[in-house]
Amino acid sequence: MRRLGQALLIVVLAGSGCATHTGTGAAVGGLLGSMAGLAVGSATGHPEGGALVGAALGSVTGAAVGSSMDEQERRTEARIAAAEARWQSQLTAQQITAQQNLLRDVVEMTRSGVADETILAHVRAVGLPARLSSEQIIYLKNQGVSDRVIQEMVRMTPRPATTVVTPTTVIYERPAVIYDPGPIYVVEPVPPPARFSFGYYYIGGRRCWH
Repeated sequence: MRRLGQALLIVVLAGSGCATHTGTGAAVGGLLGSMAGLAVGSATGHPEGGALVGAALGSVTGAAVGSSMDEQERRTEARIAAAEARWQSQLTAQQITAQQNLLRDVVEMTRSGVADETILAHVRAVGLPARLSSEQIIYLKNQGVSDRVIQEMVRMTPRPATTVVTPTTVIYERPAVIYDPGPIYVVEPVPPPARFSFGYYYIGGRRCWH
């Protein structure tokens, strides 16, 4: 029986330090299995052997159940992370900043003892930039925000996103104008008609015409 007590003590101590369902399930299964094995072993005259066999079988079964629970939790966390990533991708940087500022205001007002109705009035006046994600709901709950405020914020319709239009400077360049005067024609004056003069001269006393 002393060995049995030591085995049960080891199982209990192992279960107290487990941080996962696998380890906890193995410890709890081992404890329950040892108790069941003890009962069966006592009926057959081998209480210690029955307890040890029961502890071993219980640990294996408990570990399998715990492992399944751990896997389910990992899948749930992965789905939450994927949903958060999709939520982030659909928002602009301006919406994300505004959402963070509003959540910070809600937490600060809660810590200062502001009434729920006053907090909700502020949220309605400012407008919810985007729907609360699962992580933001958990964040508000961990910061002490009341369930009423969180539920009302979840029901709120987000305000329309505003787009900031940055003015654009347009540089207009006037097209270059090329002046082509075309060919230049120079018209020379027409010379006056030739004039013929008639005269005569004397050669050897005779009048000669030319």
